Order: sequence, then C-alpha cells, then structure tokens
Amino acid sequence: MEKKPIIFIFICILLIILPTPSRSEVAAFALNPHCAVDIDGNLVFTGYVNADVDLDPDPSMQIMAEEDKHFLVKYDPDNNLVFATEVGITEHGVGYSSTGIACDSNGNIFVCGNFYVSMDFDPSDGVDSHDPQPSFSKARPGVPQRPLGDCFLTKFGPDGDYLGTVTWGGESFVYCDRIFITDDDTVIVQGHGRGIFDLDEADGEFIVEGISRRELSDGSVREDNTEATYISWFNADGEFQNGVAWIDSSSYPEIRGFDADGNIWLGGIFTRPFDADPGDGETFLESVGNQYLAIIKLSPDGQYINSTTWDMPVRGSASSFLIDTDGDVLIAGTYTDLNNLPSADTLTLATPLPSNHFVLKYDSDCNLLFETFIEGADNQISYGSVTDIELNADGLITCTGRMIPAGDMDEFMDNIFSQDPGLLQTGFSITLTADGELINVTSGDDEIAPPSPLHLDAAPVITSEYLDWLRDNLDYYQEEASF
Repeated sequence: MEKKPIIFIFICILLIILPTPSRSEVAAFALNPHCAVDIDGNLVFTGYVNADVDLDPDPSMQIMAEEDKHFLVKYDPDNNLVFATEVGITEHGVGYSSTGIACDSNGNIFVCGNFYVSMDFDPSDGVDSHDPQPSFSKARPGVPQRPLGDCFLTKFGPDGDYLGTVTWGGESFVYCDRIFITDDDTVIVQGHGRGIFDLDEADGEFIVEGISRRELSDGSVREDNTEATYISWFNADGEFQNGVAWIDSSSYPEIRGFDADGNIWLGGIFTRPFDADPGDGETFLESVGNQYLAIIKLSPDGQYINSTTWDMPVRGSASSFLIDTDGDVLIAGTYTDLNNLPSADTLTLATPLPSNHFVLKYDSDCNLLFETFIEGADNQISYGSVTDIELNADGLITCTGRMIPAGDMDEFMDNIFSQDPGLLQTGFSITLTADGELINVTSGDDEIAPPSPLHLDAAPVITSEYLDWLRDNLDYYQEEASF
C-alpha cells in the first residue's frame, strides 16, 4: 500500500481522538462552540443549535435557544445564566458562522466569523445590516454556485448590549479564522483568503493582493488568484488599525501565542519554500525533507523579527505551543511511527496507525535548545496524540494527550463509526526535565482528558457540569487543535 493513503488515514484517526463531544452528543446541541472567560471569571460562548436547548442550568428556570439558531450566552463564575441572545439573525440560521470569541479587560465581548447573506447583526430592536460582496464559487456543470461570503467582527457589552459590527471581504473567498485580545485591549484577528480583498472596508482601504504572477515564454505575465494569510489589528472600539499578509503560502502560519513583550509567535507546517516576512523584506524558509515546521516571530505591530524551521518527521502535527516567562518557546506534537506499521494484510481504511511524539524548545531568538523524541510503542502510548503542554512551577515540562487503549483496539475497530466515547477517553502524560530529559510516561488516566458530561435526552439542558467542563477545556475551544 502507498504511504499517502496511510498518512491520510492517520490524520483522520487523530481528528477522531481529539477531545470533542461525540457526534451523538453534539447532534442536538452546539456545533463547534467557541468559548472565553473574562477578567471576572465569567464564561461566554457562542454556537449553533439544531434543536431546542434550555440554556439555563437552574432547573427552576427555562431559557430556550430555538432550533436552527446561533446564540451568544454568558454565565457567571457560579454558572448562573447572565444573558442569552440570538446572533446572526437570518432565516433558519443559514448564512452565518462564528469562528472565535474573546473578552477585553472591561468585559466587552468580541465575536468574529463569516457571513454569506444580507445580515442584521443587531439582536436588539435596532437594525445594523451588512451585505457581503457578491462573490461566488466557480461555476461547474451540475454544481450550483454558492456565495463565498465576507468576514465580520461584532462587539457586545458586558451585559450583552450590541455595540457594533465591522465587515471586510473581497472578490473571492475571505475567511476569519481566530481572534485574540492583548493586555492593552488591542483586538487581533487572523484569517485567510484568495485573490484581492480589503481588510478595512469601514473607513479606509487596506488591500491584500492574493495574486501570483508568472512570466510566460512569450514574455507576457500570467496572473492567478492565490492564497493569502492575513492579520488585522483593531482598537478597543473595533476600528481597523493595521494589517499584514503573507502571499502565495502553501499553508497558513497561525498565531500560537504572545510573549511578555507582546511579540507574536506563529507556527505552520509547509511543504515548499515560504517567505516568512509579511513586510517588504524577504526571508525564505525551506526544508530538505517533505515538510517542515516554520516558527515566526513578529513585533506587536506585525513587523518581522525572526524565524526558523524544523524538519518534520513523517507527516506529523505540532499540536501544543507554550511561551514561558523567559520568552522561550515549547512545542509538542505527534508523527507517524513508520517502524511499527501494521502488516499490509491487516490494513483497512479504518486502521489506526501508530505514532511517536516530540517536544521542542527554542529560545527567544529562535535557536533550538533541545529536541526530545518519545517512542509511542516503547511507552504504550502508540495510538494517540499530544493535545496540551504545560510548564510546572518546579520547571518540569508536562505533555498530556489522548489515546486508544491498546487492549481496546479490536473493540475500537468494531465500533469506530459509532464514536463510543467510552473507547476514546484514555489519557496519557509525558514528563520531561527543564532540559528535555524524559522522566516518565503514564497512561490510562481518564482524568487527564475527561469526556464531555453533556448527555442529551428529549429535552436537552445546559448543566453546570458541562459549563465546568468547558472551562477546563477552554484552550481547545479557543484555538485550533494542531497546525
């Protein structure tokens, strides 16, 4: 069997074992909720429901989110409901998708995402309508064209009062992927698009040209739409301030964190040369292997500072990223273990593939301090992936993850499409010294990665236990699971 199908299967299995509620649980509740906790410990989240759901954990109260609606909801530190409001008001919930949520130091709530039809963003009695630019997918025989949509950033007050929306887009697709708010209440939004788009449609113009240019044999120049990754800065009032973009990237450098000086650290996995400098300079990164991990450091206002690469072994993913108080960067991830692949006669499309794990540490100047490899088979954590990394008070490094218990493999294979959460909840932990020396590996602890306690019946209700679980798993829902 060729390696590429095996690699694809492995990635699919990793997605299955990431810490999300099972399909049977989410089918009647929130599809891809986005969560944040404000400075006072209040939990806010936004999502979509495709069944009527009681949002109030108090059994004596009933606050319903209606089927096929998007909502914004806030709970105090004791999980009492503060407010719940519908957002993205369209017929049948179609045409609106939130992709991130964050809170500033005053408790204001910012929600970002994409919209595809004319939209009233004001959930109160007022009206604040925005129309996406008329961009559509390419026409193909038998396939109807669909609107590609624009991006939005909406601000709500601490009590849920609507405070305004800004939108941006272009002639092709433009997506808003994630949102961050810095200590000085600067709002940073990252996304990607294709072709020409304007990041500042409200008051000015900040054009990103996602265009590749190639000289042909006759001397003419051919222009084609290509991918562009962007970052936008907004002030506390939601007004556009600045933007940067990477053009013609084979992947997306994603914001992974901020150091104590406000510098922005990004990471991404690439398969061809990539210009890490989003400004006028050029700093091309490349690898001798099939793919590489790129690490990029920008100033708080988006100026290029430094970058480096690390050759990725065998189609891996870097799932966890941590910046310590010294500005050093810790990265952990997982890759396919080619030395312990199942025999060809036992492979199926659903066969999980074994994995190994790694931990990297870089200093603030992007110099590699150590790389540590953890063999999955030797430590009984072969069928799993790292999902988090922490630095303990005593300086020890702890990576946690989720795995399929080896003894349950046959049962897992029999029930792979049911996604029975009982088969997928075993956690593992890897502990290293501050210098990257392996101390121990433990597995079989369900408390490391507990399943969602949201069990739905004929009348689904948001419980206090579920809200506590969201708080405990906040990092997962605030950012992508891996890059």
